[in-house]
Formats: sequence, C-alpha cells, structure tokens
Amino acid sequence: MAHEGNKEELARFLSTQLILQPPPDKVIVAAGEWSNPETVESSDPRLDVENLEGCHEEADTRTIIHCVKTTATSIVVSARD
Repeated sequence: MAHEGNKEELARFLSTQLILQPPPDKVIVAAGEWSNPETVESSDPRLDVENLEGCHEEADTRTIIHCVKTTATSIVVSARD
C-alpha cells in the first residue's frame, strides 16, 4: 500500500463495489474515487447527488458539505480517523 497508485485503485474498486452491491436497505454515496475527483455516485440512481459534488479534497470538510446539503432524515458518518 506504499504506492499511491495502489491505494487509489483499491479505493476506486471498493467504492465501485459498494455502489453496485450496497448492503440491503442502505444507500451508498461515494465521492472522489473516479477519474474526476468531484464526481459523486450513489447506489440509488433516483438520488440526486449533483449538488453534493465539490472540489474539497479534505474528507472532513467534504463530509460536512454532504451532510448539510442532504435531505435525508438521518445520516451515519463512519471514519477511522
């Protein structure tokens, strides 16, 4: 995992798999893992994620933007750091 390209590929793979095969009764929203780092993808194609796109690279500020802009009734943010 010391090679930056490997980290990027793993993050892209995991994000893609979560989008394609979300846990039951969950909607997965992932950002920053595709060729355009501002792209946001959702496991629910009906979910409008356009206004979640942004150029914030830092996860903490990007997470806050996502939470503020959502219309969801509840939000779970999980992070190890």
